Amino acid sequence: MRAFAILAALVAIPLALLVLLRLAITEQLDRLATTPEPIVVTAEAVELRDERTARADLTWTDPTVLVAPRWEGLVTDVHLEPGDVVTTGRSVVSIDGVGRIAATTPRPFWRVLRVGDRGPDVAAAEQLLADLRFHNGPIDDTYDPAVARAAARWAASLGQRSPDGSFDPSLVVWLPLPSLTVVAVDIASGLPAPPPGTVIARGPKLLGGAVLLDANDRPIVLDDPSAWEFVYDGRGYALTEGRPTSLRPDLLANLADDLAEDTTSIEGVLRRVEPVVSILVPASAVMVNAGGDFCVWVPTRDGFAARRVEVGQGTVNRAQILSGLAAGEPVLANPGTSLVAPACP
Repeated sequence: MRAFAILAALVAIPLALLVLLRLAITEQLDRLATTPEPIVVTAEAVELRDERTARADLTWTDPTVLVAPRWEGLVTDVHLEPGDVVTTGRSVVSIDGVGRIAATTPRPFWRVLRVGDRGPDVAAAEQLLADLRFHNGPIDDTYDPAVARAAARWAASLGQRSPDGSFDPSLVVWLPLPSLTVVAVDIASGLPAPPPGTVIARGPKLLGGAVLLDANDRPIVLDDPSAWEFVYDGRGYALTEGRPTSLRPDLLANLADDLAEDTTSIEGVLRRVEPVVSILVPASAVMVNAGGDFCVWVPTRDGFAARRVEVGQGTVNRAQILSGLAAGEPVLANPGTSLVAPACP
C-alpha cells in the first residue's frame, strides 16, 4: 500500500504542475490579447473610365459592283485597274472607240432621251450634264433643245461621231455609291462587249454592322450608349441608341479601313467617353446586412456611427461609393475587427 501511495504521488504532482502552468500561460495570453486599433482613412475622389473588355461581332455586305448596260460592239479599251477610285465622270471602258463613264444617279438610265421627253430620268440626265459642266440651264424634267445641245457636246467629248443630241444610256455605267475603290476588273479589251447586267468591276465588301458582346458572348445593353465608346486600335467609335448596343453605322467605313476583309470579330475596350468622379474607400470599410443594405462607419464624438451608402463597381481592394459619402470624409477602414458586433442598420 505504501508503494502504491508513493507511485500515485509521483504521477499526481507532475499533472498538477502542468495544470497550474497551463492556467498561468492562459492568464498571460489573455492579458496580452487586445482589440485591434481603429484605422481611419479618408474617402478618395478618383476619375474612372469604367473600362471593360468587349468584342465587336462584325457583319459584311456583298461587294458593290459595276455592271454593263446594253452595249454593242467590241471592247477597245479598259480604263480601270485594281486600286482605282471611281467617281462620277470617271472613264470606265471604250466600246468601238467611244468612252463610257461611271455616274452616281438616283437610278440607272434606261431609255434614250430626246427633245420633248419628260420625267425624273430627264432631270437626272440634266443634273449629270451639269455636274460634267456641259449644261448650265435649269434642272427640270423637260428635255429641251438646250439639253440636247449639252448632250451632243458631251457625247462628242467621249468620241461619238456626229451626235444627234439624244441622251444615250449606254454611255453611262451606273455607280451605286458616290465612290468605289476597285478591287477586281472583270472585263478585257479585244473581246465583244458583255451582255447587259454583266459585272465588269467589283469593289470591296462593306462593313454592315458591329454588335458589341461581353466576355460571355452576350449582347451588351447600355442605359445611355452616348456616354460610352468602343475603342479599337487606339481609336474610339460612338455607339447607337438601339438594343443591343452596336457601333454607329456612319463610322463603320472608318473601322473597315483598319480590318482585313471578312474579319468576323475584334477585341476592344468599352469605356466612358468622359471620366466620372468616383469615391473610393478600402473594401474592408464596407459592410452589408441581410437585406442587402451597405454601410460604412464614420467617426463621431462618441466613437463611430454607421451610415448607409450606395455601392457601385469596385476592385478586390477598393469599393466604389456612389452616394452617401463625400470625398475627403473620414471613414473607418476596419469595422469588422475594431468594433464589437458591427451591423448595418
